[in-house]
Amino acid sequence: MIIGAGPIGLAVLLCLKAFGAKTILISEIAQLRKEQAEKFGVDAVLDPTKVDVVEKAQELIDGIGPHVAFDCSGLQVTQTTAVKAIRARGVAVNIALIEKPISFNPADFLTGERKYVGSSCYTPEEYAEVIEAVASGTVDFHFRSDDR
Repeated sequence: MIIGAGPIGLAVLLCLKAFGAKTILISEIAQLRKEQAEKFGVDAVLDPTKVDVVEKAQELIDGIGPHVAFDCSGLQVTQTTAVKAIRARGVAVNIALIEKPISFNPADFLTGERKYVGSSCYTPEEYAEVIEAVASGTVDFHFRSDDR
């Protein structure tokens, strides 16, 4: 699951699709971003102003939630959603820059043996892997001039 369909969230979507993720969900409120996620082939868009994202994500992914949730928004509510939506032994990944301190309930990790990791730095090998994936067409950015 991806929380936030801005440029980072959409890039995560393309990479997950390219590397064979089975079912991909995006949580997003902005209409234009929801439409772009649909153009890029997301399986479902969940609007947190209309549905309980945690409940719906768990329902849509095996009845127990996604293995991984990527927070690409960086807000208290999106971090909390990422942690609560993942299944037992799942991983919440923070990709967003968080400008204000946020808090967690340690019980959310303990009871499901969940993990929380951050990802913001890249190695030269990762840059090379991404460049190769785009060059080979594994990751395909379907941009048209009228979409920019």
